[in-house]
Amino acid sequence: MKIRMLSPIRNFRMEMEEISLTKNLKIIKGELLNSKIQLSRKFKDQVGSINWDLLTSHYIFYFLGEASELIDFRSSDRTTTVKTISGKLGDFFYQYIDGLWFVKDNCCFCNQYFLELIADQQVSITYKDIVTSTATDQFSWFNFSEEELAWHNMLFFKMKIPQVVAEANHQPHFDELFSAEGGIIASPTNKVVYNHPRLYRALFFLNMVRKNGSAITKITFFMMLYECLFTSDDRSIAKRIRERAATLLGGNGKAKKAFKEIIFRAYDIRSRNVHGDAIDLVPEKVREIVSALDQYTREILLKLIESDEIRIFTSPESADNKAAFENYFEGLVRQAAKADFLDEMPGLLKPCIISAVIPR
Repeated sequence: MKIRMLSPIRNFRMEMEEISLTKNLKIIKGELLNSKIQLSRKFKDQVGSINWDLLTSHYIFYFLGEASELIDFRSSDRTTTVKTISGKLGDFFYQYIDGLWFVKDNCCFCNQYFLELIADQQVSITYKDIVTSTATDQFSWFNFSEEELAWHNMLFFKMKIPQVVAEANHQPHFDELFSAEGGIIASPTNKVVYNHPRLYRALFFLNMVRKNGSAITKITFFMMLYECLFTSDDRSIAKRIRERAATLLGGNGKAKKAFKEIIFRAYDIRSRNVHGDAIDLVPEKVREIVSALDQYTREILLKLIESDEIRIFTSPESADNKAAFENYFEGLVRQAAKADFLDEMPGLLKPCIISAVIPR
């Protein structure tokens, strides 16, 4: 079934007038709808003047081709088909833009979709109640370079970020991408699920961070994200988060100390917020903490996604997976301690004492 689908991208700009994502899917400057891409008067009339101004004043997703090139649908009923295509392609567009967070903090999103079935030239309009803000809850235009978008495309398409984000956001349209293991959601009303992999759970909380306008609530969700990534039970949670996350991030002693201080303050805010104690930090300090957490979290997630051990974080929870998870971090912390110890030793002493002091 041949379709045309357009979606304006809020708060987004790029260096080029257009960029191709797949054979028939592009991001283009909306102004091109008035020149390079000619649409029928019927299309414009159905969209309406206000929406037309919206499309031509933003960068937009523009797809013209067979719907089956990007999505799988089986219904022949027109109403069901329109709903299915809008939902699946809308999810795809949203996930692509949401993934730009891995490039840098931003408030870009798309939540309005214009679908035309070419056979009958009828246009349907779908709107989703989605708004995304920056870490400090700011709204402004964000510019992306060609290099930034090329890197993002590699991450999104080759490393299959759509599957990760779809699961994290509980998108039932993408449930065919997952096995039954781990409790895949079969319908929008079936949300009693268990054993989701830790990366999916972490990205769910990241989604909550980005959709929430309260800095204190953002920090609370960030700490829940860190619990997903760095703990497997309720023992010494804050301490293990600080030690394991700092080790994964790497850096010198000063950098690790700064990170641990941010986590210490953030976890205190999280505890006070959850349990009802007063938070006496000035707003500027809170914004400083949430901004730092945003950057640290981006670095941590990218390290994990690109890690050889990523399957530990994308496999359903089990006793074996928990053991592998604990062994991974115990080994990581042990190697980091060994490296730190060596850095502090005088050069001539290192060969003599390292094997005796640091276990292999």
